[in-house]
Amino acid sequence: MASPPALHGRPRSLYRPSRTIFRSIARLQALLDPTAEAMEASAAYLTLRYRLEVSLEEEEEEEEEEEEETKGFWLFILLRARRNPRMNLYL
Repeated sequence: MASPPALHGRPRSLYRPSRTIFRSIARLQALLDPTAEAMEASAAYLTLRYRLEVSLEEEEEEEEEEEEETKGFWLFILLRARRNPRMNLYL
């Protein structure tokens, strides 16, 4: 079998990547993939944690608003009862 023709005066083997290069690339990818997966997982974790914190803050704000509304309602009722003695019968 004849050797492949030379390209621009260089042997053809210089233009073909060798198997060792592919193996090296595969090893690097194998080393990098777990870190990429870990980074993706940590990013997903941080995103979920942020969403949870935001939702908890929103719930706390809603509870505080409800408490303020309830306090305001009872304050209104007590002030009305103070002005109108007949309302004391209902309390």
